[in-house]
Amino acid sequence: MKGTFLYDFVDVIKNCSYSNTYKMAWAKSLLEIALEDEWHTHHPITISLETMAENILKYYWNHTYFFNLIQGSNPNKPPEIISIARKLITAYQNAYNTFYPERFERVTHKLKTLPEYNQQLKRVVKTLKQDVSYRFLYLNKRVLPMYQYEKKSNTFTIEPAHLKQLKNHAYMLFDIINYRWALILETYNSSPRIAKKVKITEERKIKRAPLQKYYEKIALDNPKQICFLCNKVIVETPSIDHVIPWSYLYSDDLWNLVFVHKSCNASKSNRVPDESLIKKLEARNRNLLKLLGDMKKTDKHFHELVLAERENTVQKFWIGCQ
Repeated sequence: MKGTFLYDFVDVIKNCSYSNTYKMAWAKSLLEIALEDEWHTHHPITISLETMAENILKYYWNHTYFFNLIQGSNPNKPPEIISIARKLITAYQNAYNTFYPERFERVTHKLKTLPEYNQQLKRVVKTLKQDVSYRFLYLNKRVLPMYQYEKKSNTFTIEPAHLKQLKNHAYMLFDIINYRWALILETYNSSPRIAKKVKITEERKIKRAPLQKYYEKIALDNPKQICFLCNKVIVETPSIDHVIPWSYLYSDDLWNLVFVHKSCNASKSNRVPDESLIKKLEARNRNLLKLLGDMKKTDKHFHELVLAERENTVQKFWIGCQ
């Protein structure tokens, strides 16, 4: 019903501006908090901005570390919380000497040991004060009475009945928030599977499938196991690498997989390949396609290679991830 708390909450999600994704993050954090209790009390509930900030930092850490999603209209000046997430990711990588992406939830205990963590979390709180906590209540020149917040305060209060409504409708509301978040991101990002990337970060299922099933086919074109990146023989068991970053495609495809040294793979990280590597990959795919055809290995992966060659997929995705 129009004018009710739930109507106003959904109205903000559906009709807020596309300038950035802060309101989506705020809505999702509030929804997470609503799931934490039964809310039987009749007294207003006080929620700290620091609690909201920890959730919001989690969303942007996962979106950034796994998929490097652009969250604002100006790619040269990202939203402040994205810059904060990137600083923390760099600090984590340097402290633990790893470039392997991990979910925020899995490494929170490690992050809290870093001297940068509390400092960056305070920056998130400051941003929420300035740009989100009170603006979430503004829509089309109206101030919606969803919760009570005084500007520059470190807390806000909300009725337990409102939290209970959020909890009772959480399944539907998460889908609405994720859908709207994906729509906003599609205006900033050219990468594929945006909706799936947003959804998967919520479901805690971000993990890469084993790539060994591709080993035999990759070896057909590269039986001597020459590293695709440095052109030297791989003495140890080769790593299988995505030439166009997995974080962009969020997919394992034979046309994009090659043998590399483990060390070359680690140093490459999620960098976009240069044109010479793309041309090399296209030549490999043409040769591999011929080998598979000659051997009558016309399975699913063969047909995916055919489609990739016909649709110029390597070039299209390479250009898209620049």
